[in-house]
Amino acid sequence: MSNKNYRSGRDLEYSRMKYYKSLGCRVIRASGSHGIFDLCIFHPNGSVWGIQCKLVDTLGKANALLEKWKSNPPIQDKVTNKFIQVLEVKVKGSNSIYTSVV
Repeated sequence: MSNKNYRSGRDLEYSRMKYYKSLGCRVIRASGSHGIFDLCIFHPNGSVWGIQCKLVDTLGKANALLEKWKSNPPIQDKVTNKFIQVLEVKVKGSNSIYTSVV
């Protein structure tokens, strides 16, 4: 992976952090992508969200990732209904974020 790809992915994570902070959430970024989620969001309603951010080249790739996420989320057994798994996908050159929530 090139440094440009890393920076682009990191920039997406930072923009999503800023968005969730603007909603009043507390946010932790898991730098280095060593875990299953890039961001951990503590929502004011008491729920916790694990968020994976992906940056892809095409809408087709985005749709494929979203479908795979729905059928095979990282954590299969929900411990509590207060934990929400989210995949956010952005297509390069677009301002839209495509989301799948499990």
